[in-house]
Amino acid sequence: MVSDKDQPQMTDEQQEQPKGFMAWLRYAFAIEEFSENSLSAEEKEVLENVAAIIHKRGMSTPAILWIESHRHLNFTGSQLVKIVEPLHDISYEFMRWLMMKLGMGYVTPETLSRLQSALEKRYSIEYLLQQIEQRSSSGDDSGEDAPDAD
Repeated sequence: MVSDKDQPQMTDEQQEQPKGFMAWLRYAFAIEEFSENSLSAEEKEVLENVAAIIHKRGMSTPAILWIESHRHLNFTGSQLVKIVEPLHDISYEFMRWLMMKLGMGYVTPETLSRLQSALEKRYSIEYLLQQIEQRSSSGDDSGEDAPDAD
């Protein structure tokens, strides 16, 4: 008689494998949960910074239009960022120096990595849009032209 201790233990990957073709098919095309909880605090911070930059430059309305039109490409965009990441890492020091001379900010490799991981999640686009809309509807119009009061 073989005891439970003598049985080989299954790894996490073996336990999560779906059984049967239909179960595998559901597993292969599963979509992650659409909620704010899917984003970490660091990812939210990066998206908030992006929204602040967009608002500061007065581009809230065009950004919302463009993001809404291309929201289905967020995962593809995250993979594009992943492809560009090594080039960014190589040129980081030169670009940082150049941008400082021009008086502009530059994205650090850590920030780019967080942005890439945030864009992989479905809810990131909705969160970014909420942040942009919140900034554009608030009383702070420092980046946008205020209408003339007659």
